[in-house]
Amino acid sequence: MRFRNHFGPGCTSDYASAFPLAPALFFTLLAELVLQFWEDGRFPRAWITSVQVPLPKKAWPVGVEDYRTLTLGCVLSKLLARHLYVLLRAILPPLPWYQAGFEPGRSTYDHILLLRKVLDERWQAGDPVYVLALDIKAAFPSVLWRELAEVLLADGVPPFLLNRLVALALSDATSIRWQAGRTREVLTRRGVKQGCPLAPYLFTLALHAVLQCVVAALPRFRLDLDGADFNPLVCTYADDLLVASTRFEDVSRFLDEFAPRALELGLALDFRKCMERPPGAVDPRPLPRPVQVAGREVQQVAKIVYLGALLTAGLERRGVAYHRVVKAQRAVATLQPLLHCNPLPPMVVSRIYRTTVLASLSYEQSSTATTKATRMTLRRQAGVLTGALMASARRPQRGLVRLVGEERRKASITRAIRGARVRYWGHILRCPPAHPPPRCVLQFEVGRKKVGRPCHTFNTALAADLARLPAPAGG
Repeated sequence: MRFRNHFGPGCTSDYASAFPLAPALFFTLLAELVLQFWEDGRFPRAWITSVQVPLPKKAWPVGVEDYRTLTLGCVLSKLLARHLYVLLRAILPPLPWYQAGFEPGRSTYDHILLLRKVLDERWQAGDPVYVLALDIKAAFPSVLWRELAEVLLADGVPPFLLNRLVALALSDATSIRWQAGRTREVLTRRGVKQGCPLAPYLFTLALHAVLQCVVAALPRFRLDLDGADFNPLVCTYADDLLVASTRFEDVSRFLDEFAPRALELGLALDFRKCMERPPGAVDPRPLPRPVQVAGREVQQVAKIVYLGALLTAGLERRGVAYHRVVKAQRAVATLQPLLHCNPLPPMVVSRIYRTTVLASLSYEQSSTATTKATRMTLRRQAGVLTGALMASARRPQRGLVRLVGEERRKASITRAIRGARVRYWGHILRCPPAHPPPRCVLQFEVGRKKVGRPCHTFNTALAADLARLPAPAGG
C-alpha cells in the first residue's frame, strides 16, 4: 500500500499528505495495526464513521434534492479502500466500452465522438434516430448493500475479500455537517460513499449487473459496442445513461426492461428528469412536452445535454456554439470580480483565460465536425471574453492591455480546436483497432446521403486539420 497526496481531511481533520513527514517507526507501527485489523476482518468504529457534507447542485438550491453529499472519512479507511480497489481491479475484468466513467484509457470524448458520428451520419442519410436520456434518482446513495454484495460474489470476488469490503465500505455510521453544527450519528443501510475511492467503481459494477440482465432480454443491444453500425447504442458515464436507436421500439423496450431491474438494486428512475429527443418535428405542439414511453411519462425535448455536449436533431451547430459560449460567459462572470479586486499581470490573466475560458469554449469540438460558421462564432465570442478579462488586468505603465505575439497565438480558439482534434486523433490511433473509437472513425459510415444534406463530417474536419500540420523535421 502507498499513500497518496491531496486526500481531503476526514472526521479527525488529519491530512494524508502529512504522513510522509513522519519517522520510519510510525509506518512500522501503522502497518502492524492495519494488518491486525485486516486479518481479523473487523475494523474499529472510528474507521467506518463518516461525515456527510451537503454540496449544492444548483446556484440557488431550494430543496433537499438540489444537494449532493460528499463523504469525509477516516484517512486510514481511505487507504484501505484504495487497497481494496486495486485488488478488485486485479480480479475483475474491465467493463465493456458502453461505460466510459472511471475506466483507464477512456474519456468523455470517446462517447461524444461515437454519438456525434452516429447522429450525423444517420441525419445525413435521412434516417430517424430516437434518443432517450435516463436519470437515476440519488444514484450513489441508493444502492442496496445486500444486492451489491451478491453481485460481487457472482462476479467471482473471493469471500475473504468480500467480507473486508463489506466491513469497511458497506458499513457506515454517519452524520450531516451543516454550517457550524452536526446531526446525531445514524447507521445507513444503503448507498456507496461519495468521497471514498471505492464508491465510483462499486456503483458502476452494480449498474453493469442491471444492464447485463437488460441486454440478455434484448438481443439487439450490445454492451461491447461491437455492432456493425452501432445501432442500437447504449452509452453510460457513471450514472448518466443514454440510449439511441433508429427504432422507437428499441428505446421503449429498453426502458421497460431497465426500470424494474434497476429497482431491484435500489436504483429508481426520476421520470421527471428523463428526456426523449424525437428524430424531427413530428408533433406541432411546442417542446418540451410530456410523452409516453413504455407506459411511463417522460419529457420530450428538442435537445439533450450528455457529458456537457449538446445533442440536437440535426447537423445544425448554432445551438452547440451557443451552448459553449454560455458556459464560457459564466466562467468569465465568475472570474471578473476576483480579478477586479486582485489585479494580475496581463500574462497571468492570459494563462487563466487559456486554462479556463478557452477550455470551456473548445470543449467537445475535438471530437465533432466543426463548421466554419461555428469557428467564426466562437472566434468572435473569444475576442469579447478576452477583452472582458483583460479589462480587469493590471495596467502597464505605457500602452493598452492587449495580447500580442506568442500570447495572442496561444489564445486563438481556432488553434485550440485544431490542436485538440489532432491530439485526440493520436488517442484514437493508440487504441486497438477493434475498439469503438477507431472503428467509428475508420470503418463506420452509412454511405447514403439525402439530397440537400451537407457532407461535412468529423473525418473531413480531421483531414483538413492534418493537412495544415507542418512537415516533419526529418522530411
